[in-house]
Amino acid sequence: YMFSPWWTRPAFTQRLSELPDKTQTALFCFGDRYGCFVPAVGARCKAYLTGESDQALTLVLTALHGGLSELNEPLYWYAEAPTVGEAISLVFAEAARAKHIRPRTERRLPEMFRYLGWCSWNAFYTDVNEQGIREKAAELAEKQVPVKWMIIDDGWLSLQNRLLYAFEPDKEKFPEGFGRLTAELRESAGIRWFGVWHALMGYWSGIAPDSPVAVQEAPNLCRTAGGRLVPDPVRGTGFYRDWYKVLSGQGIRFVKVDGQGTIPLCFENTVPLGEAAEGLHACLENAASCMDGRPCGQLSGAPAPKRLQCTLSQCALCLRLGYVLDAAPRQRQACAAARRQRRPRLLQRPRGRNGRTGAQAACLSRRRAADDEPFRHADAGLRIYRPL
Repeated sequence: YMFSPWWTRPAFTQRLSELPDKTQTALFCFGDRYGCFVPAVGARCKAYLTGESDQALTLVLTALHGGLSELNEPLYWYAEAPTVGEAISLVFAEAARAKHIRPRTERRLPEMFRYLGWCSWNAFYTDVNEQGIREKAAELAEKQVPVKWMIIDDGWLSLQNRLLYAFEPDKEKFPEGFGRLTAELRESAGIRWFGVWHALMGYWSGIAPDSPVAVQEAPNLCRTAGGRLVPDPVRGTGFYRDWYKVLSGQGIRFVKVDGQGTIPLCFENTVPLGEAAEGLHACLENAASCMDGRPCGQLSGAPAPKRLQCTLSQCALCLRLGYVLDAAPRQRQACAAARRQRRPRLLQRPRGRNGRTGAQAACLSRRRAADDEPFRHADAGLRIYRPL
């Protein structure tokens, strides 16, 4: 579950009501089998579990964007298997198929990951500089540690008030940029690949409004409802590509991108959460080709499979699970009464090959009537109950 915008941690409970808020994945033990439940991220919305009752699993669905008049979103993936590992594998294989994302086993592994690497973070934190990198490379070579790649982590960027100011490295820490440093260490220390860290939004809080980056990249940036200047989820490829061309010209061959947790913080009431996440990551993947010509993976903009584009009234899976929809807290009492009347067996699933339970997907499709209120956004909004 998410205990902060940046971090998740495990929790162990015996009751559904004890599930922490914003639970991202739940594992269930039934004695002879295990279940894996993963709330989905759709085209607009993100789902997560929360503990409200011992009689039902409660999903919260949010786009962090008000005024939506219709929804057609995946809700979750679920699978059971004899072992935890098999259940997890089944769920994420189904999620990968639904999202048109190649699983890790089918992707090209960059050559550098066949070798030992080193990251500056634990050694320097944000105090990294050229002298420190040179000394560490010399130490590794002297001790015959076979490091073939290095990541220069947070601390190298040109910043203004914790906002990205320029594409080039901080001139005080790296007076000559990265070009001479990377060329010399390739020769003297045998380090073949150099990479740098950056945050998804440029830096943690975005881009400085009066910076050279803001002027140069204005067509590729957007200002959010909260006033932050960040890469545009549609046109942001230009921002990342221009940045990566500068880095590539100085001997940088890959990037480590952090701070995906800032998407909800930055884009609330600006762009629906799912659209912002998919758009920004597609921009990243497209721009990454500047590094070695072949991105390791790419999000697809293709529509979801037909099996996820059902309506609640027509979807046999949804009906079998007995969903009760609650569009607002004031309807909670009616939902409780409906749940008492519809109680299918918990985790009842059709069997797949070899007697194993295959991964299942469920979705929600709902259109607002003309006289209804728009769906509410954020945590007080749409809740979906899975009755026992």
